[in-house]
Amino acid sequence: GVDAALMESIDGLASLYQYELEVYDEAMELHGEVCELRRRKFGPRHPDVAQTLTNMANLHQLMEQDHAALPLYRQALDIYEEALEPGDPLRGITSYNLAILLHDSLNQPEEGLRLARFARKIFADAGGVDHPYTAMAQETLETWGAGEDA
Repeated sequence: GVDAALMESIDGLASLYQYELEVYDEAMELHGEVCELRRRKFGPRHPDVAQTLTNMANLHQLMEQDHAALPLYRQALDIYEEALEPGDPLRGITSYNLAILLHDSLNQPEEGLRLARFARKIFADAGGVDHPYTAMAQETLETWGAGEDA
């Protein structure tokens, strides 16, 4: 089997390439390797696979490849919805990231608003109305002219 420490090391290296060194092509290659290793070890519907898909989607956004990010966020969210509790913050974070992408980059404001509201509810339920993630989602909704909507 694949050693968990190896997967974490490759994942860490991918993040270093992505966020510190901004060597995006190499980071994407490493994220792809981690994704495949996690699929083999845990199965395709595991939250660790979803996390790697989210990392890849984030990187596509950094590379201004928004259409490539969309199916990865959707797949990650689908896995999270199946594998995690309804109020799990990972569902909220992924919903929020997808909301931003849809609303701001892909001209799908209605779905973006729906997902941002969903994320705000998860954050508020998990951490309270004063939690930084709740405030972030609320601020985004206000910027979009929908701050008071439930």
